[in-house]
Parts: sequence; C-alpha cells; structure tokens
Amino acid sequence: MRTLRLLGVAAQAEGLRLRREARGLARRVVWQVAAGLFATAAVVMLHLTAWHALLPPLGPIWAAAAITVFDLLAAGLCVLLGRSRYDPVAAEALYLRREMLRSAAATDPLGEVMGAALRTPAAVIGGAIAEALASRFRR
Repeated sequence: MRTLRLLGVAAQAEGLRLRREARGLARRVVWQVAAGLFATAAVVMLHLTAWHALLPPLGPIWAAAAITVFDLLAAGLCVLLGRSRYDPVAAEALYLRREMLRSAAATDPLGEVMGAALRTPAAVIGGAIAEALASRFRR
C-alpha cells in the first residue's frame, strides 16, 4: 500500500512539473512571436528609410531611422523576455517524483518494477492524465 502511495505522489509531482513546463513554453512562444512582429516592423521601416533617402535630405529620413532603431530595441527586449527561465517549482516536482520512485523501489520489490515502468514516456503522460482525472474527482 505504501508503494502505491509513493507512486501516487510521484505521479502528482510529474503532473505538476509537466503543467509548469507547458506554461513556460506558452509564455516563451508568445514573447518570441512578439519579437518576430517587431523584427518584421524593423525590416519594413528599413525599407521606408531607404525610400525616404530618395526624398529631400534630412527630415523624413531621420524620423524613419529613429522609428527603425526603436523597433530593433523593442525586438531585442522581447527576445530577452522570451528566454527560458529556471522554474524552482518544476525542479522541485521533478526531484520529488524521483525521490518517491526511489523510495518505492527501496521499500517494495514490486516498486522497482513499477518504478521502471513509470519512467517510460507513455507511463509519464498516462500518470499525468490519471493525476488530472483524480484531482477532478476529488473536488
């Protein structure tokens, strides 16, 4: 019974870790898309700057150049904001899952077999789904 409890905690920890990593990935994608939009605007402004270069000197050229510099700075900021970050909650969940699997294997011979089975990708995904369903039923 203790082995099943340990494996249940391991599955909960894995579910938490997967949810946190998915949230981080979504955040990075949004910032990367924003960076792409600003980079596209910078290219458009570079073209407009070249076009304005053909117009009478100074006025429109410097205005377009200033907007282009701003777009490039904004794109750089978006890239910095969209970089991966260390998530201490996801790291702790991963550590907890590993410890629960190790404890289950140490306390019960069957736990070693179940622990090895839980390390496969399909079992990890299945565990996360099972944990999500179990949490819905507990409410």
